[in-house]
Amino acid sequence: MLNVFQDQASGLRRLMGCENEASSAPGHDLETLLNPIDGIGFTEFMKRLNSNRIPFLDLTHTTINKAPLDIVSEDKIVMYISQSANSIKESYGIIKHLAKTTINHEIGLLISTQNHTLAETIYRNLTHATSNFREISLVKLGYIGLGNTYIESLSVHNSNLTSQ
Repeated sequence: MLNVFQDQASGLRRLMGCENEASSAPGHDLETLLNPIDGIGFTEFMKRLNSNRIPFLDLTHTTINKAPLDIVSEDKIVMYISQSANSIKESYGIIKHLAKTTINHEIGLLISTQNHTLAETIYRNLTHATSNFREISLVKLGYIGLGNTYIESLSVHNSNLTSQ
């Protein structure tokens, strides 16, 4: 797993154009890089993120308040959120902060909830709340039921905010 707090200076260097390397495979979206994820374990999912060098933000128990510098320049990010109001609020704050940059961000959401319906509602509400952020594209990766370690797909269709 990439440590998003490890080297904030590297994120700043990339923002300033000193480093032009992309951290994830060019031309591939999150869905292509990570799918199929339905039925895989959380550990396997983390291995896929690590092998594709996609930053992972766990917002299920931690408050971050603003996006760390080294993810601001990333075009692909995965956020792991829970059904708690604080987790949803944190994810919205980070999305809002990322929307202020000039980089287009594809943000995959992995949601820890009681059931599929609640995960869909959380995704739909975040999509609606961030619909004015043209630089942001949300991808619903799936959800993990409480007490489970296996990912289940939310649905076959993913939404890009720019198409709504």
